[in-house]
Amino acid sequence: MVRFGSAPSCPITIRRWPGLGRWLAVGLAPVALALAGPKLAAANGNHTHIGISLLAIDLLPAGDLKTLVSDPAVRPMLLNGTVFPDGGYAVGHPYGEAAHWEPYQRKLVARVRAACPDPMATLECRQKFAFLLGMASHGMADQVFDALYMDAAKKHDAANWSDELLLGFDTSTDVLWVAERGGVEAPSLWLPMPELLATFQEVGIAVEAATIEDGQTVLLLIVLGYGNNAAKDPKKVAAAKERYPWGAAHLLDPHTPGSPPSEAKVVASYWRQLWSEWAEGAAPSLEVLATLPSEGGGGLAGDKGDPTSTAAIVLSRGVDAASVQATALQLLAGGAVVPGDRNLFYGEGSHVLRLRPKTAWPSGEVTLRWAAGGLKSFDGFALATGGEVVVAVGPSTAIEPGLPPPGWSLALPSAGTGGDPGDAAGGCEASPARWLPSTGRGAWGVFSVALVCLALRRHLRRRDAALAL
Repeated sequence: MVRFGSAPSCPITIRRWPGLGRWLAVGLAPVALALAGPKLAAANGNHTHIGISLLAIDLLPAGDLKTLVSDPAVRPMLLNGTVFPDGGYAVGHPYGEAAHWEPYQRKLVARVRAACPDPMATLECRQKFAFLLGMASHGMADQVFDALYMDAAKKHDAANWSDELLLGFDTSTDVLWVAERGGVEAPSLWLPMPELLATFQEVGIAVEAATIEDGQTVLLLIVLGYGNNAAKDPKKVAAAKERYPWGAAHLLDPHTPGSPPSEAKVVASYWRQLWSEWAEGAAPSLEVLATLPSEGGGGLAGDKGDPTSTAAIVLSRGVDAASVQATALQLLAGGAVVPGDRNLFYGEGSHVLRLRPKTAWPSGEVTLRWAAGGLKSFDGFALATGGEVVVAVGPSTAIEPGLPPPGWSLALPSAGTGGDPGDAAGGCEASPARWLPSTGRGAWGVFSVALVCLALRRHLRRRDAALAL
């Protein structure tokens, strides 16, 4: 474990107990589920979150930002930050929910920038900013996934939908992602703890370092471990495909709005916008990062009952819900506004503004338009520039959703950039987590061993506290 401050370095590994999971599996499995609770994985699974961050690297143009997130020396920090917001769910603490959202994240950024005004100045600064970019990736990806992809899946895969922990859409699609793209090794636990704690205190959330470390440990050992192991089990993979056939079929499809490849485009645009403020001195602003469909794209359904009739824009800052007026987002056909209903999928302070038809969209070419001045961010910035994209109601086109509006673009992916060595697709090369034997271990054993680690850590803390009295 690498931390700032005086804490010792102590990498996480449970290799020293190679057989422990086998005899603890049955006895501690119910405890594992009780600890994890129904929110262990939220929206994207954590292998998928990591995959999205790595795909986003490929989409960045050359420059300091791409140099930073491509550096192997900060890869563990990027990965830790990418999964970090779900740690609170794993230990039943509200710090996780706060960590998903901009009010916390931007305060954390301000605290880090106070000590690191130049993100590239030192290795320590680069590590901290890589962690922050991972957190930003997680929060943005969850919103795009839920508002578009999962929302569609709830209709298409309604017959067998489940909210149970290991049968839920998020966990199941994470297993499918690993089965198709490969999993990642769990990085050593790394957290910028002083900044995290001070910022949680600033926003009124009382949490101890030990709780945050426990949450991160569960993510790295249990959640990533479960995905790696379940994806090796043909029965679990087949069951996930059977339960969520539409979700399984479209998970890797870049033409499906809100799919991980679509999310990666939005994350890359979000990173670019954040970097312009953090490192390049741009004035804070509210901008449209991405449109779904993209300029010249199609695939919008006309039927209001079809979830793919949803058009959306993604904003660079969380939006003040009260500022969403009729002119905030409109669809026009032949110059006339077509009646539609608009909403921020997650309400106050969220980024994804959706538009759905009141009755039906007309077929053919239409214009998705947003107005300047109306929309405002949660922290008071107005959308300075209006814009529009021409899209099609009808069959999908070769142009993928999630691209920025006209005026700027993402880079074309280059082979290998952002992915592990040898992975030309830019994603994650299949490999077991380093703390698992090469033959694999049952999922319940993984849960059990991690729980014993947590229980032992808590016991030692209580003992040390008692000895100090």
